[in-house]
Amino acid sequence: TLITLLFTGLIYDFGIYYFIGLLIFSFLLVYQHLIIKPNDLSKVNLAFFTTNGIASIIFGIFVIIDVLIR
Repeated sequence: TLITLLFTGLIYDFGIYYFIGLLIFSFLLVYQHLIIKPNDLSKVNLAFFTTNGIASIIFGIFVIIDVLIR
């Protein structure tokens, strides 16, 4: 996912806001994988619903800002 988004940004010549959003999105994806432990799945909802939702909204906002600034 991250490699695809990185290449998409490079191919379509997105600006700095796209890549800032991608960086934040990347950290949130890493975070969601770090909070899940194989023997404790109690945080699955937090990781895959809440964190994914927040990551998507933040990345979407940065992409919209980048497109509107052009």
